Amino acid sequence: MVGYDSESFILESVIHSIHERNPEKVSQYAGYYGQAVIFCAYMTTCLFAPSILHISTPKLLLIFSAISYTLFPMGFLFFNAHFYFFSAVLLGAGTSFFYLGMGSYLSQHSTRETIESNVSISWSVGCCSLILGAGILAGITSFSAQDTPPTVIHNSTEFVEHERRYSNNEIYPLIFIISFFCGISDCCINGARSVICTIVMPQRRAQAFSVTRMYHAAACMTVFFFSPIVPLYIYTLVLPTLSIASTLLFFHVVDNTHVMERKLTEQVNMEKMRKIIEQI
Repeated sequence: MVGYDSESFILESVIHSIHERNPEKVSQYAGYYGQAVIFCAYMTTCLFAPSILHISTPKLLLIFSAISYTLFPMGFLFFNAHFYFFSAVLLGAGTSFFYLGMGSYLSQHSTRETIESNVSISWSVGCCSLILGAGILAGITSFSAQDTPPTVIHNSTEFVEHERRYSNNEIYPLIFIISFFCGISDCCINGARSVICTIVMPQRRAQAFSVTRMYHAAACMTVFFFSPIVPLYIYTLVLPTLSIASTLLFFHVVDNTHVMERKLTEQVNMEKMRKIIEQI
């Protein structure tokens, strides 16, 4: 996860750099299309992952996901476009197996009282890879900036001047604040979703995990496929709009879950009272 998270931050930039050195080797938009392929394979595998889990174990799924997570970044040591997209397919399948295997493994070793804390701890440990990966990238970027002299490109026929309105000291705090709250939101929504899937459908946990991830992957695939032609301003407007709508719908699901739990508790208590009365 450390390698994948670190690589995913710079995938588009790396592919674009390879294209600039050798335009025949790979398309300049292959970074976006590669992400789309990953989530397309992720979405497709989610349809079959519960059946695969039924004939295997969560540990086997996690082992396969670990292999796929390793092969993808290794392909950049000796880059080949065919292997790049092939490893992207494997990574998409491995991502599906990873989340399904992790969710199933946690639910097998948790009770109603411990499922929430176990999910939270697992996500906390997993998200540490983002912190480590960010530190690695920050170090690499710092050394690269010191070793690489600034270059100036002059084009007599076409020249575009980019003027920065803010300094680094003004940009970095804002980026940190936005990233901090996005990270909190992502962790909360993933943790709460895993808990609700386990509680609402205890006999169909694997299917519930896969269905939610399938819709997630379908949305990500669509976004990455159209990334080369969609302006950044559209993302800026759509992101908060969809986040607010998702939050409102999520509250509705949580309320229904609480109602269902209360009904189940009342049924259990009534059954206990009935047995006590029969014994008397």
